Amino acid sequence: MRKICLIGISFIILFSALQAQEPVRIENKTFNFGATLGLKSGFPVINSLTLDGMEAENIHLQYKVGYLASVFCRINIERFFFQPSMGWHHTTGEIRFTLPDEPDAIPAVGYSKLDLKLRSLEVTVPLGYKFIKEDPYGLSWMIGPKLKYNYKNDYSFDISNSRNRFTTNSNPIDISIVTGIAASISRLFIEFSHEFGLNRKESDFRNIYASEATITDISIYKRMNVLSFSLGLLF
Repeated sequence: MRKICLIGISFIILFSALQAQEPVRIENKTFNFGATLGLKSGFPVINSLTLDGMEAENIHLQYKVGYLASVFCRINIERFFFQPSMGWHHTTGEIRFTLPDEPDAIPAVGYSKLDLKLRSLEVTVPLGYKFIKEDPYGLSWMIGPKLKYNYKNDYSFDISNSRNRFTTNSNPIDISIVTGIAASISRLFIEFSHEFGLNRKESDFRNIYASEATITDISIYKRMNVLSFSLGLLF
């Protein structure tokens, strides 16, 4: 909640800065740059989850709110534009599942839980089109590829009243497709976007609490879909 409040305060500061300035016909520039702050909700699509050779069952997802910050430049060509950006993203999520009750297997008491926290540096190169281009208002649509470097993957497992924390760097590069729509008034704009991740496998997990290790083999085959909302300024 504190992080959400800080982002809200930042939005208010950005809006106040906008109100203090005279309107500028920024859409007539060939080159712009800007920055955004926002919130995001990640929902992983789990194709398979295996722990110590056991396939997880009854998988349910619970969405959680993360946050993002980015800077970008924009190259305008009539109503079209390129908008390469670089950002820092923090994505969270929760996965609930059960494990089969078999001899010599980890017993499942109700639902087990996996919390994931992903921190990444992301580069996006979308192509956009301006449907509305009437100063000071604008409405545009964008689509393009995104390259992600997941520099910190943190997985926490709650299984049978035992908590284990793991990390992995087996597959830090991720590719996805992003599409979004943005509405602007003068320098200020609001953007909604949807990210479609590609399937990827994560393995070679390392237990951070080595002395409490109860899982020796973890394999997750998934893709990440993300909804995000951001507020930014264009200069």
